[in-house]
Amino acid sequence: QVLSRSRLGIPVLFHAEALSGFLAGGHMVFPSGTGLGAGWSPDLVEQMADLIRRQMRRTGMMHALSPVLDVALDPRWGRVHETFGEDPYLCAALGVAYVRSLQGQDLSQGVMATGKHFLGYAVPLGGMNTATFEAGARATRDLFAYPFEAAIHLAGLRSVMNSYSDIDGVPAGGSPEVLQDLLRDTLGFEGFISSDYGSIERLVNQQQVAAGAAQAGRLAIEAGLDVEMPNPFGYGDVLAAEVERGAVDVRHIDRCVRRVLQAKFEVGLFEHPYPTERIHVAAVAL
Repeated sequence: QVLSRSRLGIPVLFHAEALSGFLAGGHMVFPSGTGLGAGWSPDLVEQMADLIRRQMRRTGMMHALSPVLDVALDPRWGRVHETFGEDPYLCAALGVAYVRSLQGQDLSQGVMATGKHFLGYAVPLGGMNTATFEAGARATRDLFAYPFEAAIHLAGLRSVMNSYSDIDGVPAGGSPEVLQDLLRDTLGFEGFISSDYGSIERLVNQQQVAAGAAQAGRLAIEAGLDVEMPNPFGYGDVLAAEVERGAVDVRHIDRCVRRVLQAKFEVGLFEHPYPTERIHVAAVAL
């Protein structure tokens, strides 16, 4: 219906989790991130990601919300098992292997990977999930940003997801210093940035840096957050109204739209907007 009943007929980019396998019924489940890290094998991670790529494309899921590139230094944090561990070089090596294989040599036959969570999500104060991240400039740049930088430059990472955390007191999802100055200008990221679920709403309800949905949307779009997931809160009609009243420069919208459209073209959605719905099963002699 999106293609046939909308004004422009632009195909939808569907996403799914795929950290340890394509998160959908009937698909292979692989070890968690720490299990993969214990294997010390980029080759095995590449083989896993290649299977995930084929399964996701078959069902029309062209955007994976994986891998987790966080460097986990605090065992109290409840999501350590999703990471590749505490060593930044290992996180980078396995992250590059995952991204390279999932996206493929030709992205029109691949699935866009999403590096998450930018930045420092795995080392919150007190080990409390979503708590603030505090580190000096050197550790932030050379340790926690290192796996992201490797995935960008060595594997062409096409999507990044923001952290829920505050960084030096500013929520990552509303920080141009994090999303523009560090991620794009310093690390050279050229893809699109997806919000972690409910990030913009958290700017109002948890982090309290915005008085309402309209202000939260302005902070996020001006910081460079391209896509709000899973549902519109500060974007959608709210953001459109802010543009119409002159509170948001339409150039911010154009920039985000251009990045998402480019991604859809790169992954081949305009040529193949519908899933193949076929499973290739090898014959097994019993």
